[in-house]
Amino acid sequence: MADAALACGYQYIAITDHSKNLAMTNGLDEKRALEQIKQVRAVDREMEGRIRVFTGIEADILADGAIDSTTKCLRNWTWSSPASTPALSSPARR
Repeated sequence: MADAALACGYQYIAITDHSKNLAMTNGLDEKRALEQIKQVRAVDREMEGRIRVFTGIEADILADGAIDSTTKCLRNWTWSSPASTPALSSPARR
């Protein structure tokens, strides 16, 4: 993917996935998330600055306000994005 993006003239790409709460997408648990981060960082190094390869997660914000990812994972992602927010869409919380 990095080589194809480089051939298209891109300066960077992001490899992202879903957190574990979204079962229908086979979201990443901590072990798989940390392995993905490791693999993406290895590709980023292999590209030697010709293109940057970032890693990210679409993490759910759970009903209790917690984020569906461990602190260890969140510290290692290049970026993260909130996904569904059931706590905010609940009529009792509007």
